[in-house]
Amino acid sequence: MRWTWLLLIPIAVVGGAWWVHQRSTPSWRANAVGSPDAPVTVVEFTSYLCQPCQRELPTVERVLESYVKDGKVRYEVQDIPQGSLEEMQVAEAADCAGLQHAYMSYHQALFSSQNLWRGLGGNELTVFLTNLASQVGLNAASFAACLYSGKMLHQVLRGQQLANAVGVSQLPAYLILGKLYEGPLSYARWQQILNTALEQASR
Repeated sequence: MRWTWLLLIPIAVVGGAWWVHQRSTPSWRANAVGSPDAPVTVVEFTSYLCQPCQRELPTVERVLESYVKDGKVRYEVQDIPQGSLEEMQVAEAADCAGLQHAYMSYHQALFSSQNLWRGLGGNELTVFLTNLASQVGLNAASFAACLYSGKMLHQVLRGQQLANAVGVSQLPAYLILGKLYEGPLSYARWQQILNTALEQASR
């Protein structure tokens, strides 16, 4: 019911929420890759138990290679847990990895190992997430300290608040220059959207 109501929010509110998000958070974020000075920022809303989100990964990797590496686009991910405590902890873990500048590699590893951590909880899940951090080359002690502290919970909650504000009703979803796109996008569609956004940003 909440999602249905949010879809009635006017596009001006969507754009306004995006602007406030851009202005109220620092230029460096644990969950973002690409230059802070890029003319276009993509905000992806995803969930680690979302199958369409997992299938979208190869396309997103092409976008990162084609648009983010050369500084044209900044790519930010907001993990939106769908109600389970395990997903909340996994989302926090991804942001802890981001503090070591390894958000995307850990993000991808979480999707790849989804069948291994799904259903785990408590200390068992914490141990798995810490071991996964070691496997992708992170400092396990620093990662574990971050995860135990709960210091990245605010980042996860901020993502949920932004998703609510812009009316996300389907994952994955993407916020680009104040416009919301929902559902998986083909690479050709990505090119169309980003090339148009870059042209608009240059005016």
